Amino acid sequence: MLKKLLNKETIIQMLKFGMVGLINTAISFVAFIILSDLLKINDKLSNAASYILGLINSFIFNKLLTFNSKKFSFKEMFLFIFFFLTSYFLQLGAYTLSKEYFKIDKNISFVIGMLFYTGTNFLLNKLFTFRKKLDNA
Repeated sequence: MLKKLLNKETIIQMLKFGMVGLINTAISFVAFIILSDLLKINDKLSNAASYILGLINSFIFNKLLTFNSKKFSFKEMFLFIFFFLTSYFLQLGAYTLSKEYFKIDKNISFVIGMLFYTGTNFLLNKLFTFRKKLDNA
């Protein structure tokens, strides 16, 4: 299985996932700053709302561009959302731990959490949501 993961297709998918992720990060981060700093909404609610915006963008662009999945599938949508939530709660844990335990600035803590989110989310979607691409590798 590891050999199937370490191939040209996966590397290209990782790069595409990273590019989509950069766009998602920008969307999420700008939304987070607007909600938490400008609108003075609780930082955890701002964090959740910013991830919802990123989720919509992420599903569309990763489905179509990263994993080349053109047909609509409720299973893919369900798994994508489920793994989003899994990754999100890991992100939230890293964010909270960084901010509250290590006393790191909330914006830097947000980025630290993103690292946890991104790695987990790619692997889960590669291995399960869009598995057919792995089977064909």
